[in-house]
Order: sequence, then structure tokens, then C-alpha cells
Amino acid sequence: MKKQIEYSIGAMLAAIAILLQPSAANAQSQWKWAFNLAPKPVELTMKSPTALFVDEGRGRYYVVESKNNMLLSFEKTGEYLQPFTAEGKLLAPFDMVRDKQGFIWIVEKGRNTLTKISLKTKEVTPNTIEFKGKTVFPDRLEYAGNTLYLLDRASGTILALDNNLTVDRSFDCKDCVEGFVDFKVKDRKVIALNQEQRRIYTFTDDGEEESTIDLDQENLGFPRSFDRDTSGSYYILDRHRGTVSVFNRNGKFSYSFLTHGQAQDQMYYPIELRFDPWGRLCIVDQGNARVQVYSRQ
Repeated sequence: MKKQIEYSIGAMLAAIAILLQPSAANAQSQWKWAFNLAPKPVELTMKSPTALFVDEGRGRYYVVESKNNMLLSFEKTGEYLQPFTAEGKLLAPFDMVRDKQGFIWIVEKGRNTLTKISLKTKEVTPNTIEFKGKTVFPDRLEYAGNTLYLLDRASGTILALDNNLTVDRSFDCKDCVEGFVDFKVKDRKVIALNQEQRRIYTFTDDGEEESTIDLDQENLGFPRSFDRDTSGSYYILDRHRGTVSVFNRNGKFSYSFLTHGQAQDQMYYPIELRFDPWGRLCIVDQGNARVQVYSRQ
């Protein structure tokens, strides 16, 4: 009887030890929490951040705060700077970039526009974009090589705009039903994520499809955003599971980290992921109303 009790206790302790160990996936994580982007004073606390723009030249982060209709700026160290409200003229901003001429471009979901803001004159100009006779529903926005790239939420098509905000060329998912949910522009290539097929598409800058990569679907639930690091690995943000899954350049699963929740190293319906120019991984954690910044261990 004594031996049975000792065996049961030993088995129980062994089981607890296994449970307390980090999973194989999390154990492989190369990332540690560095800081959160948080405004001060507390009355400006974020409520619903939706995007992050990183200005490498100025060494700043800009967080799009949708519910408060403002942009919040931070030093690259995470130190809070100031809010920007465009004198109260913003209406449900969703994403933003700043071009080389110093103009700010903002996707406003409240107006369904791509809005241009001059910091010198304070002029705010909402622009409705059309493509093939239909109104575009602006979603994600990128700026590279003096070109604005805009994701149309209605069609899932990525559009490159000329100086007159006319669609110059498009990047289409020809074998998709719902199109793309996120994209990045790197090395004169447009890289896009299709949610339904769990597939990464790469296009040349003239709109020609160059390659596709199928991701290991067993390790993905609801991919919402992504980015690619300098080694070619893909980091996929799972909005529902609150995880980041890492895949190699061929789409093979490597590991995942973070979990669903509201504590540190947890996310609650995150919405965007991107690398900053300083090698850190930034995650817009919408449900927890914060932006988490991670550095490599």
C-alpha cells in the first residue's frame, strides 16, 4: 500500500513537472518582452489601437488609436511623446504612413477615405479611391519607393497609387475567393497573406505573381497579419489564438509563442504584427489596448 501511495505521488509530481515546463514550441522562442507603448498622462490611455507605423529616419513609432480618433507618437526607446488629432478632424483612423515629403496619409474607416494631412498647413484632405468603376474600401496601407500601396477590404486586392491617387497597378489573388488580409512591401516586392488558403504570395513590383508558399495549416487558426524577418522566416499573427507562429522560408512550421489572454506575454485579439528597423518585433494588441514590443534574446 505504501509503495502504491509513493508511486501515485511520484507519478503526480512528474505530471505536474511536465505541465509546468514550457512547451517545445515556446521553449524555442527567440523573443523576450522589451516594453509596451503606453501614452501619458493616463487619460490618454489607448482604447483600440489598430496599426503601427515606424519612421526609421526620425526614430519614432506612431500608433493609430481608432476609438480616440488620434495618432500617438513614441521614441524608439518607447518613451511617449505626444498625441496628434488633426484638430479633431479624424474619424475612426485605421492605418497610416508618412511619406518622404512629410505628408501623413491615414486610412479613415469612418469616412471610407485615404486622407492626406499636411503638417505645415494643417490641411486635411479626404480622398475617395475608385478602381474599375467601384469605390475602394481602404484597409492596410504601406509606403515604399515613393509609392502608396493600399489594400481594398472589399476585394482583397492590393493597389499601387500614382501621384494623383489613381490606381497605377494592382496585385490580385487570382485563385482566392476573399483575397488578401495583409501585405508588406520589401525589396521592391509585394508580399501578401491569404487567410483562407494559409498562403503567402510574392509579386514583382509590376504586379506579376512570382511565387507562393503554403503554410503548415495545422499550426494556424485565424491568421490576421504577418511579416518576414531578414532570414526569410515568416511570422504569422493568429488573432483568435493570440499566438505568433514562425515558419521557415518554405512554409514549414518552426515554433510558436505567446498565448491568448490579458497578462504579459499574452494577447487578446491582436490585429497587426511588424518588424521595426531596429530588429524588434511589434504587435498591436487591440483587445488589450496596447502595443507590445519584443527583442531577440
